[in-house]
Amino acid sequence: MSSTSTDNKILTFLIAETPLHVGGSEQIGLVDLPIQRERHTMYPKIEASSLKGTIKAAMKMKIENENNEIDCDNSLSTLKNTLKELILKELMGAETTDNNDKASAIAISDARILLFPVKTPNTVFAWVTSPYVIMRFIRDNQNLFFVNSSEISISDLKNTLKEVINERIALVPDKNDLLINNNSKKIVLLEDYYLPAKSENIVGKLASKLSEITYGKLKNTYEYWKEKMKHNLVIVPDDVFKDLVVNSTEIITRIKMDYSTKTVSKTGLFNEEFLPEDTIMYFTISSQKPPNSIFKCNAKVLDCFMNFNITRIQIGADATLGKGYTRIIYLRQENEEKRNERSV
Repeated sequence: MSSTSTDNKILTFLIAETPLHVGGSEQIGLVDLPIQRERHTMYPKIEASSLKGTIKAAMKMKIENENNEIDCDNSLSTLKNTLKELILKELMGAETTDNNDKASAIAISDARILLFPVKTPNTVFAWVTSPYVIMRFIRDNQNLFFVNSSEISISDLKNTLKEVINERIALVPDKNDLLINNNSKKIVLLEDYYLPAKSENIVGKLASKLSEITYGKLKNTYEYWKEKMKHNLVIVPDDVFKDLVVNSTEIITRIKMDYSTKTVSKTGLFNEEFLPEDTIMYFTISSQKPPNSIFKCNAKVLDCFMNFNITRIQIGADATLGKGYTRIIYLRQENEEKRNERSV
């Protein structure tokens, strides 16, 4: 991800509200249809091209739905929607069949894993992450995530993450529902893994911060998830996290029916891999105003994008089976001077 100025960048969270399958090409074990993964870590990802195409389709659908509601005699409304179509073309790029092709003004990165839900015996599930995942997230988004440096000390957080690596333990918030007593020792149980564990105040601060910038941005419907995250975050060693994201995804066996015999077709059996519901990923949306653009500045590009208000998308396969529905949350930081410049 680029080191674009925060004025030209939006940190975007993707929360899976139903199981999510964005297909990859590399087969893992007996899974016929695996999800996309990073080559070097095996962590789940979503390619930028998949994200951009889905978001563009959602923006286009929004314009079409608004057009359907317009009275044909209302020329002003028609003009507004024609303008929106022009803006969409400038923002996301023209179709390949257009004669006036040009680069899009919006750049979208791959979506990377941040928090992965894993089954636990005493809280149903917890969100799991690792030192590598956290440090990569901070590297990519430090100026957006740590708006107030007094909230979390980065140096203290780094030292805490070293504990996870060096002592091979799991860390949980100071106020948590996860620790289990095992022969006078504290452990945390995740699927079939049990790890020595201890609680840390800074993990509680991190959990609260992540809770506020994800579920805290949504309406009261999400209050349960917001409070749950504060007490149900687990940081595990990187290799344990890798094992969990490889072995604890949902594998669904699908069949094809032979309607003439009312039995399963011999050639229609396959397995499909899904990221579980409540998985949280992140990506960045940045502006790169092309030559001869209708936009005055990069920040104006992002203003126009945000005006489309795309907050929910369906991404990946099996839309008609209710899969791939995700909530989008935007985190954008800008200073007062820039805001005033654009309002003039």
